[in-house]
Amino acid sequence: MPNLKRSIILLGLLVALGSDSAIALASGGGGGAIAPPRPGASDAFAMTKTVKGSFVKLDAEKSTLVIKDANKNQELTLTINKKTRFRAEDPKDFGGRKELKADEIASNTAVKVIYQEIDKAVVEIKVLKKS
Repeated sequence: MPNLKRSIILLGLLVALGSDSAIALASGGGGGAIAPPRPGASDAFAMTKTVKGSFVKLDAEKSTLVIKDANKNQELTLTINKKTRFRAEDPKDFGGRKELKADEIASNTAVKVIYQEIDKAVVEIKVLKKS
């Protein structure tokens, strides 16, 4: 019982001082905090989806690409930005290069696309190995 009284007094004192530790202690937490992301950082916890299909077209003016989803057999329009990576699954298919440019992907090429669910922004488009 004396420990309970001491804890209550300590908690009251911390609350009176306005310490973040009081909130952590009261919630049973270890005192950790969630810091806002640094300026210019992407959301590290953004939910992503992966889709396999065939590359249909890229519209550089609108910053969009269209792929045909292999499972749903329908077209999906996604956005690209300067952070979008274009890669080859097998570097031999592109003269030993793994990193590609957007205009190197031909129509009807098999691709795997990883994109953010919230804004449909493509994180990576990977040209699948040619059979």
